[in-house]
Amino acid sequence: MNHSIKKLSRRFSAPINTFLLHNKIHLTALALICSILAALTAAWLRIDRSAAACQTAIAGKILRLHVLANSDSPEDQALKLTVRDGILSYMDANAPDFNDVREAKAWTSLHMEDLQETAEKILLSQGCGDTVSLELAVCYFPVKTYGDLTFPAGDYEALRVKIGEAKGQNWWCVMYPPLCFTDATCCEFPQESREILERQLTETEYLSLRKGTLENISNNNITESRKNTENTADMENEEDNENTRTVKIKFKLLELLENH
Repeated sequence: MNHSIKKLSRRFSAPINTFLLHNKIHLTALALICSILAALTAAWLRIDRSAAACQTAIAGKILRLHVLANSDSPEDQALKLTVRDGILSYMDANAPDFNDVREAKAWTSLHMEDLQETAEKILLSQGCGDTVSLELAVCYFPVKTYGDLTFPAGDYEALRVKIGEAKGQNWWCVMYPPLCFTDATCCEFPQESREILERQLTETEYLSLRKGTLENISNNNITESRKNTENTADMENEEDNENTRTVKIKFKLLELLENH
């Protein structure tokens, strides 16, 4: 009887030990995976916080210009650009050399009425009676590249110019340091503007703008490479299909000749 019990006990203890061993292995693997995921998440959060802090720091040292058209009609879009040119020309002729963004904001705030009057006169000269409103406001801007510098997306303070109902596509640039271009083909900004920007930003902040541009170029190259690979594959498939059709035609001709 005792022998039977011991034999039965050994019979069931082996699967139980195997089950426990497998569970221990699985739990160890699961714990390792969880540790790796936790480490990756922590690293990603640190990078994300660092990038956000850098964007906030850069935003605090520049002033942007944001012009919103009345509508998306060709006429209103053209007026938007004319108003933009007028405001930039007024600032170029009247604004002094600012030492920092605080001076740029203070001057802009003091000359808000003059800037509004300039915009309204431009509209009237074009036969448009739309109202114009100006304000210094915090706006969200997407990623924007100027030459070899890419400003990250985020909130920036800007001189916001609203034309009429301000429901059309907008136009924006960096007003201080002066990085606003009216020529869409321009790909480099003046050396003086670059030097002002370098003085205002820390080395880390400035290098982050260069890094952003390199990342954009890399992403564009990857996208272009994928397109080229896909196009090459399509061409190879077409060539294979053409070769297959040629072989079939040759065999068909041989078959006809043999039958005759």
